[in-house]
Amino acid sequence: MKNLLKKVLVLVLALSCALGAFAGCGDYGEPEEEVDPNRRQIYVSMFTGGQGIEWLKNDLKYKYEATHPDIQIMVDGNYRDSVYSEMPGLETDIFINERDSYELFATSGNLADIGEWVTEDVYDENYNYVGKDSGTVSIKDRMPESFANFYNKNGAYYGTPFYEGTFGIYYDADLFEEEGWYDNGNGPDGVANTPDDGLPSTWQDFVRLIAKVKNAGITPFCFSNLGYIIYGIYGAVWAHYEGKNNFDINFTFSGTDSNLGEINANPGTANFVELQKQEGRRAALTFYNEILKTGNQSYTTRVGQSHTDAQAEFVQGIQTGNRCAMFLEANYWQNEARATFEALEGIDEDWGYTKRNFKFMPFPRFVGNDGTSVPAQTNTKNTLFSTGSDSFIFVNGARVKTGAEAATDVHTQDVKEFYQYLNSNIGCTTFTKYSGCFRTLKFKMSPEALSECTVLTQDMYEYRFHETSEMCYELSTCTTRVNQYETFLRFDLNTKLSNGIVKADVFAHFKTNNGVEHVNDYFEGLYRYWTTVANFQVLG
Repeated sequence: MKNLLKKVLVLVLALSCALGAFAGCGDYGEPEEEVDPNRRQIYVSMFTGGQGIEWLKNDLKYKYEATHPDIQIMVDGNYRDSVYSEMPGLETDIFINERDSYELFATSGNLADIGEWVTEDVYDENYNYVGKDSGTVSIKDRMPESFANFYNKNGAYYGTPFYEGTFGIYYDADLFEEEGWYDNGNGPDGVANTPDDGLPSTWQDFVRLIAKVKNAGITPFCFSNLGYIIYGIYGAVWAHYEGKNNFDINFTFSGTDSNLGEINANPGTANFVELQKQEGRRAALTFYNEILKTGNQSYTTRVGQSHTDAQAEFVQGIQTGNRCAMFLEANYWQNEARATFEALEGIDEDWGYTKRNFKFMPFPRFVGNDGTSVPAQTNTKNTLFSTGSDSFIFVNGARVKTGAEAATDVHTQDVKEFYQYLNSNIGCTTFTKYSGCFRTLKFKMSPEALSECTVLTQDMYEYRFHETSEMCYELSTCTTRVNQYETFLRFDLNTKLSNGIVKADVFAHFKTNNGVEHVNDYFEGLYRYWTTVANFQVLG
């Protein structure tokens, strides 16, 4: 009878997950509470993607209101693309976006210059908001240097960075324990007593792991073939191989590549196309060549599926009996799959959101002579890759005052203080607790706060802030790239094969063209494309 009940419940689960797929991103909704005429309102609008809105709407707002009883924070999930043109007519004060061009928004004339808010010392050494009379640290001080420079427009700041979405391999740690798939090695970083101990150290170790998984009758991988995921994983392997210095040059078009030498985008001497020869790209193509071999991915992965369907497949496997060992996504996936976890918890409480053990697997190192055409890598860091560089928090210029008027305008001062609180340590840690992601600011998680997070978030936190790790961002600061955004959008994937065919889809390519020779042809075609097909101008 119990088994029959579970079968019935899984049908309900499948239906709820299918319906939930429509709400996986951009789940808009008006504020649910009524305006309190006895309090002053601050309106915040957020794009509710994988990070969710609960951290702000159900938690942080109430923390702030508890110490500011005269303020009411009104939160909605109504952020949409048309905000760019509609902003002056909206009553929203603060916007939190997902993917937009800061360059475009900063020059629109619609955003408030919040330079004073960003550079004012209002935090203590632990990044708690204490106000300008007691503070010693600013928002700017807490940004990565590249972001502080990027957001600074001749002394003006029109926003601050929001979050990091770290792409990579996420694995079912419970399944690895059950099957005994951990080894005795020190992991890719080669250092004992670090988070990657027991995971594949080299590419050969990784290939052997895939074979073990298949021999156990379990599917190695599941994932979505959506473009942003395919690119995210491509970038993650590439960055891990190259290291931060080499990888970041692809977005600045300026610097010294350890293998290619000086790179620049100066008219007359520009040679940034040489970056297509970075071997990290070949490593990324080799990764896809391997995981897209027949039998290395689930059937639904091979035919194509949405990100929410892929999440459900990975999470539900414990109930359906079709478990997948590893999953390709960004670290917000677990929060985005909450509905699936909640449905599973109704079947078995041990399958709930906080009960399952998922962890992060850094990419293995290529050491040469490993059956691939990839040279031995020299980067020894655990280099991570984030695609959240184009998410930022900004203020509606039509809703606040600037200059001398700002100091005496009550609403402007209300919005300013909440904006600074939103970026304080409690704002960052609350976001992490709910979303599993990290803000692109310095913050500190206490052991108590970290213990309230999922196993995956705790694992990711240890990786992200370990001394052996470094983070790369998609932060384009080169005029040639920024002013020709659409042209360089596929700078990393466009190829011209030796047969003359032009394509930019590694998923489709390696499903039907498998082998080292196809990896090499695609890799060599990257440079071929940008020297014979691409149409762009060198703008400096």
